[in-house]
Amino acid sequence: MAYSKRALFSIIIPVYNAQSTIIRLLTSIKKQKFDDYEVVMVIDGATDNSERVIKEFIIQNNLMNTWSCYTQNNSGVSAARNYGMSIAKGRYILFCDADDVVDLDLMNCISQKIADDAEKDDIIFFGKTNIKNGNIDSIDTISETKTVKIGAEYFEKLLKNNLLPTTWNKAIRRSFVGKTIFKDIPAGEDYEFYLDLLMKKPCISIINRPLYYYDTSSENSIMHSYHPERTKTFIRQKEKVNQLLGLFQADEETLRRINFENNADCLDRIVTNLFREGVHVPLSLRYQELKNANKYFPICGEFMGNLARSKRVKVKLAGSINPGKFAVLVMLYMIKDHC
Repeated sequence: MAYSKRALFSIIIPVYNAQSTIIRLLTSIKKQKFDDYEVVMVIDGATDNSERVIKEFIIQNNLMNTWSCYTQNNSGVSAARNYGMSIAKGRYILFCDADDVVDLDLMNCISQKIADDAEKDDIIFFGKTNIKNGNIDSIDTISETKTVKIGAEYFEKLLKNNLLPTTWNKAIRRSFVGKTIFKDIPAGEDYEFYLDLLMKKPCISIINRPLYYYDTSSENSIMHSYHPERTKTFIRQKEKVNQLLGLFQADEETLRRINFENNADCLDRIVTNLFREGVHVPLSLRYQELKNANKYFPICGEFMGNLARSKRVKVKLAGSINPGKFAVLVMLYMIKDHC
């Protein structure tokens, strides 16, 4: 691989206790049909053999010139990504999680998109495949588009198809990121990062291929951990969404639709957070948290039919929550946990 001080891509990978999965990801990167990139790994206080496994892979494959591995005290995924960005040399940044896999055409497809759009894109979105227990669970994609200025239409499409909040289905121009960083918050740091970027009104484009494989069953996934501050994070992020909608100057119906989709998504995630297996929060406190969430994420029936069935059931029960609806939610999750 030819070394380039100003590679097209920097791939940033935060690593924490990933010795059993990291080689799978690194192998998928090494097999790319493209070579103008660097890999920056930041080990965030791992207590396993991640560092040794990574360094052995780099040496065995003679990647020392373009692949680097740094260590830091355990400071969280936001700090690891921020450190990676601070030393990245690529013109575009890609993020990967250590327990996922990338498509072999990932960088080839994105580089072609950059060329086709004459390097006008600040953020390039692409699809993702969700893997659960080794099998394809679902695929998230939307229609291909050339360079457009972000607005209500594409914000809604990206939000509705679950392509906005995640970190690893985008290539971002390094110069556009500027001083924007990941905040040190318990959860939702990736969504907040992209909301901050969208405030800068980027030019975006979309590749309609799923180029990233996200392992939803990973034990290390932050999405599988209970966070008592998650609801507060969603409330704060809703304020940012409202600011964005004001910038977009969308018509009233579009604003109602986007607000519904955002509220439904937040309620769905709040319910999932409250009923994770192993959560020891008393049911009375969970009920009160949902009651409080209803104040910030009201649900109307106008667009309920747009939701997937499983999500629609949760949102119907969690919206305008009462003791009866809450009892049904509890029973549904008791059944789910024992299946």
